[in-house]
Amino acid sequence: MYNFAMDIGNNQTKLFSGEGSYIYPSAYADKSLIDSRFTMKEPDDVDVYRVSGSDEQYYWGQGVYKLKSDAITDSISFTGRYTQTAYKNLCEFGLARLAAEVTDEDNKIIDVNLTVGVPTGDFDVETCDYLADKIFKGKHLVVRNQDEYIINVKQCNVLPQPIGTLYELLVNDKGQLVNPELTEERLAIADIGSSTLLLDEVYNGALDESNRTQQKFGINTLYRWLMKAIEMKYNIIPDIHLVETTLRDGLNDKRFVYKQSNNNQFDITDIVEKQIKLYTNRIIEIIQTTFQNLPDVDNLIITGGGANVIKRNALLSAIQDTQITVIENPEFANVTGYYRYEQYRQNN
Repeated sequence: MYNFAMDIGNNQTKLFSGEGSYIYPSAYADKSLIDSRFTMKEPDDVDVYRVSGSDEQYYWGQGVYKLKSDAITDSISFTGRYTQTAYKNLCEFGLARLAAEVTDEDNKIIDVNLTVGVPTGDFDVETCDYLADKIFKGKHLVVRNQDEYIINVKQCNVLPQPIGTLYELLVNDKGQLVNPELTEERLAIADIGSSTLLLDEVYNGALDESNRTQQKFGINTLYRWLMKAIEMKYNIIPDIHLVETTLRDGLNDKRFVYKQSNNNQFDITDIVEKQIKLYTNRIIEIIQTTFQNLPDVDNLIITGGGANVIKRNALLSAIQDTQITVIENPEFANVTGYYRYEQYRQNN
């Protein structure tokens, strides 16, 4: 029996098991729209997937956005997201990707305990039962690069995202309690995701419903601001996925170059720095408005992919009466927390 964890976000899909961890775009490309009789080789940085009951094949992996845009399907949605084909396909692909790390040539049939997460606003009985019983539990037959995997999900836990953050800090990958004091503290968690900003409080290890909000103010908002600023300055129509890549690639050296083509490259460092500053200030305002009890909070935890982008010094300067912790590898924190939750549950 293996423990798998998945976090299928609007922009990124995060996968984790004891054998491997992956982060891929939450989008895939129709293979039939990419290949042609003149194709010389398979695209780079993608694998080929096919789900049971369908003849359609799809490219999925880190390199999917290098493929032509009209062949790509993404999962960005707020209404009815879990019932959409795109979401269901990414679930199947994710199971097969994790299965590939724990199976061998002679046995590609495995039993799995799976833990997934949803925003707190989606954490209700109807949604959790639908995901567990209709999407995940049972046998999944998925073909990846001509290898057929049968993944039998015996149990599926559905957690609210802040509980993933809590268990990321609370226990280690073996399910051993390493920070027991957190179970007695009041924690405020700001999860800056791709499409949403989730603000929740956890007190004595349980969600506190009195201080929370979910807003459509994730990092995609910053990407849209950047697109508008680039268009106004350079009179071009930017691509949101290229804007995202430009931002990610430039974070380490703080130089951001938008590469429309080899011949047309634009240094947008000044634009990026200005928009990140504006975005950070707005994040701070929302945190202060939502967590009006910040002096009572023992630790304000910043997580999600947006934590890598915002101006941390501005955050520390604006909020001085509460300890602030920015999680290491914040984009991946929830999914490792889901895995650790199941490890801890089995140990106890």
